[in-house]
Amino acid sequence: MKHHPIQLTGAFIEHLELIVHDRYRFADDDYDKSFEYTVFNTNFDEESSTVWVKVQLSIEPKDTTPEKLDRPYTLKVAVAGQFKVDTEKFKVEFLQDWSIKNAPILLLPFIREHAYSLSARAGFNPVLLPLFEVPSFVIEN
Repeated sequence: MKHHPIQLTGAFIEHLELIVHDRYRFADDDYDKSFEYTVFNTNFDEESSTVWVKVQLSIEPKDTTPEKLDRPYTLKVAVAGQFKVDTEKFKVEFLQDWSIKNAPILLLPFIREHAYSLSARAGFNPVLLPLFEVPSFVIEN
């Protein structure tokens, strides 16, 4: 099996947080389960041939005023990945695009596991994040 020219060399927790706002009013599990992903990345470090990418998941009420809560908790998970780039096989000019489109797909399993685990340990139905389609490239002659 051929290795990709960019390899994940480490995945690190940057942030884990779950704050319960109102466990009892939402006991029937009927609440908004929408979430937001944010992706951050560093510039390519030529000296180490690495780039860092961070993915953050946020599940937050729109308003934390008790009577306006639309979900029982706030959950935030952020994971950073360090990627080593073989610049002889992957052009650095395409790295920014790869970092924001492909790298997050590689980090999502780490995010998914922590969101599931934190929500279950807090006594809620576990957060099950959807699967995403991997961006595909078509090379035309």
